[in-house]
Amino acid sequence: MILTVTLNAALDRTLVAPGFALGQSRTVDSALTLGGGKGLNVTRALLGLDHEVVALGLVGGVTGEAIRVALDLEGVNHQLTEISGNSRTCTAIVDPETGIASEINEPGPTIQERELDAFLKTFRRQVGDARLVALSGSLPAGVPFSFYAHLIGIARQVGVPCALDTSGPALREGLAAAPALAKPNQHEAADLWGRVFDPEDAGSLAALPTHGPTLLAITLGAAGALLHGPVGSWRAVPPTVRPIDTVGAGDSFVAGLCAALLDAAGADSLEAAARHSDVLEHALRLATALATASTLTVGAGICDLEDTARIAAHVRIRKLTR
Repeated sequence: MILTVTLNAALDRTLVAPGFALGQSRTVDSALTLGGGKGLNVTRALLGLDHEVVALGLVGGVTGEAIRVALDLEGVNHQLTEISGNSRTCTAIVDPETGIASEINEPGPTIQERELDAFLKTFRRQVGDARLVALSGSLPAGVPFSFYAHLIGIARQVGVPCALDTSGPALREGLAAAPALAKPNQHEAADLWGRVFDPEDAGSLAALPTHGPTLLAITLGAAGALLHGPVGSWRAVPPTVRPIDTVGAGDSFVAGLCAALLDAAGADSLEAAARHSDVLEHALRLATALATASTLTVGAGICDLEDTARIAAHVRIRKLTR
């Protein structure tokens, strides 16, 4: 079982509006409502890969109840902690003619200390049954930047690895706790290490940390991704596609990477699987293909497996010289 954590959950509204332009009044072609936030997007993609998932997080108010209902309709197994504040709503306006998605994200409610304590009780109760914990997304107000690092430490005590996908101070502190996997995007990596990250530049590779996460993945948008591990570094370049909805592509990448690593590990640990070059190349290929396939479908974390298989056959993988 994989445990996902979404501390800043949202009700995600995706509006499909071909030819969308600011300042106009119009009726959209279609609308989709899902339980969202990065961790719930990861959950959805993992379920599509036939992995058992339990989703943890914080939700509250009328919007929080709508998130629960949306997840129930999808058949998501969730153990969400109730908070007093109203969960946020996030809106994406997708123009399938241009492939441009405009996102409007609310900041989320302020979390009380007693609510975090209740979440920690649920987390401690569930984590011992997990093979992996995926920690994803921003932290709402009231949650300290060290909280992901704290969860990584709790999971480590029971021998469960963690994957971390966040940004800013929460990412910096989380990396110091040495998760099994971390996945910043190119801009978040630049914020961390003070330079624009270029996977083709030897200086950028040399600047990557030698301590912290066992595996470091850096997503590069349509240009693909990098995977940096104990036995080497690889660059993946996907085939060119015409995207419809790019929201959540990074979350699908995380899901693909985690699923492939766990499938390869079998009864062994994820860290042991990460020491095999063929495992890492396959995991990077699947993650890149899944992320690319997700851009062809409206809705974060929704990936067509036929699209994924077709794209995977055309993902180019190259080992980089450090």
